[in-house]
This record gives sequence, C-alpha cells and structure tokens, in this order.
Amino acid sequence: MNVTEDETHMAMWCIMSAPLIVGCDMTKMSSDTVRILTAPGPLAVDQDPLGVQGTVCWASHDGSKSLQVWRKPLADGSVAVVALNRAGPDMAAVDIPLGECGHGGTATTTVTDVWTGKVLGNVSNGGSSYRVLNIPKHGHAF
Repeated sequence: MNVTEDETHMAMWCIMSAPLIVGCDMTKMSSDTVRILTAPGPLAVDQDPLGVQGTVCWASHDGSKSLQVWRKPLADGSVAVVALNRAGPDMAAVDIPLGECGHGGTATTTVTDVWTGKVLGNVSNGGSSYRVLNIPKHGHAF
C-alpha cells in the first residue's frame, strides 16, 4: 500500500475502535509508518473511553457507495468523522451531512483535522454540511 492508503487504513481502524496490532518488523518500519502508528489524534479516537464503534452515517447514492462518511461518538460529547473515498474518482469532494453524522442543531460545530489537531473551520447557526475537498482515491479526511 502507499502512504495515503496506510493513513486511510489506520483511520478506519481507529474509527472502528479496533485493537491495534503492529504486524511488521518494527526495526524496519519507515518513518511514515512510525508517524502513522504513533499519531496522537487517531490513537485518541481509537482508545476513546466511551468505546463505541464507528458506523456509516452517509454513503454516495450512485449504487457503488464508493464515497462514505463514518461517525464515532466520543466520551467528551464530540463526534469523530472519517470521509472516505473507497474507490471513487481520483479526487473527490464530500459534503458531510452534519445532522446525519451527529452534529448540527443550533450550536457551532468546530471541524478539526484529527491527524494534525489543526482547526479547519466552524459551521455555525445550524449549518447543514461541511465540505471536504480533494480526497484522493483510497484516501480520507479525518
């Protein structure tokens, strides 16, 4: 797998609250592999004390379900979300439906990149969706 696919693989394991087991020679891991396996944000989502497994809250309606959004409620009341481009276009845009994914209402939703911890924006006053651009094939936004 390439680095994009490795990151997506880790994101999906984390959104599913899966046990994380390293299945390679740890003395020969690349720097990208070490970075992916030790990233604090994804690990926090995986190890969240609420322990709820993620589920699909939205899928593309073209029959292929190649674009999906997964959600996982967290112990602090927030919701982790993965927008996934399973096998869709080379670059995809996904409108994450906030209401269907456990966000929304009248409160402001703060969108944070789980990998970097960087705040990407806010959706306020009951906005209905948050658009993620340029998700590569086999890639994701977390």
